[in-house]
Amino acid sequence: MAAGDDGGVGEGSEGSEGSEGSEGSEKTVRVWYRVNLQHCFHWPCPFFKRTAPAYSLLRTTVMYSYIRLFHIIGAVLFLGNIVVTAVWKTLADRTRNPQIIAHAQRLVDKTDWYFTAPGALLVLVTGVTMAIIGGRALYHAFWVMWGAGLFTLAGVVWLAVLVPVQRKQARLADGFAGGGQIPDAYWRLARRWAVFGTIATVLAVMTLWAMVVRPT
Repeated sequence: MAAGDDGGVGEGSEGSEGSEGSEGSEKTVRVWYRVNLQHCFHWPCPFFKRTAPAYSLLRTTVMYSYIRLFHIIGAVLFLGNIVVTAVWKTLADRTRNPQIIAHAQRLVDKTDWYFTAPGALLVLVTGVTMAIIGGRALYHAFWVMWGAGLFTLAGVVWLAVLVPVQRKQARLADGFAGGGQIPDAYWRLARRWAVFGTIATVLAVMTLWAMVVRPT
């Protein structure tokens, strides 16, 4: 009878310990999930509370993966367009053909608004979102701060120098689009655009390097 009682007590203790361990694991997951999402969403949220902790953690991982996917797409649009634009605009200028140059100049402005600007915005929004989800450790990581600083510098060069230069060139190009003579002012602006465009491109490539290599 005592042995039976001891066995019953032993089984009850093991069951109690297992139950406490399971509850502890679920509590840990809930705390992790809450800490990493309370900055992104209003907490508590019925949409998240009604799911199991493990499924919530899985959903957070999946959501992070999709955000990272859009982050990469934004980087491709941003960096890809500034590199490709620099190549075909330089080739167009080398032809010295007023009509070709004027057409290329119009496309520079259009592709900036169609690809460069949306790409930069996508990189910015998704990057900040991933940093918030990743928590304080990720947000203050050296490679994140380094990459964000380089990306900001590239954006400043683009907005403060390249965009105004491109607009001036576009106005000049309208004057010789029909085959007129290309003024010297256009070529001065073209040289300035080439210099600062190279700087912006190097900064963007360094940003990509920082995000991929993650220097410490």
